[in-house]
Amino acid sequence: MFNYIDYKLLILQLIESYPKKGRGQLQKIALHLGVHPTFMSQVLKAQKNLGQDQAFLLSEYLGFSPLETEFFMALVQYERAGNHRLKKHLKLKLNGIRVKAKEIKNVLPDNKELKEEDKARFYSDVLYSIVRM
Repeated sequence: MFNYIDYKLLILQLIESYPKKGRGQLQKIALHLGVHPTFMSQVLKAQKNLGQDQAFLLSEYLGFSPLETEFFMALVQYERAGNHRLKKHLKLKLNGIRVKAKEIKNVLPDNKELKEEDKARFYSDVLYSIVRM
């Protein structure tokens, strides 16, 4: 995801990854965003752009992580920007997010404490310790 510079291409490829090549997904997305399916079609054909609210709702619909959402929102801002200096600023922001995305701590979930039931199972057999090591 973090290799994209065009959010529309990202959306298209994500939709195509759904079963049946995403048939019907555009209509579901439009319903989730509260827009007409024609609007979504125009967005994907590069005639219109998503607003910030719509981009956020779409990132929710697609199940993006907080870092992915931040990146997606920056992609939308980059596409909408009309000023050269703003585009340059947003490109730096996108590159910063890409660097963050490569850090292992942002990829792996935080350590979580095992429940008592899971601890009992873990310590019940030596095989769990062997696999862990």
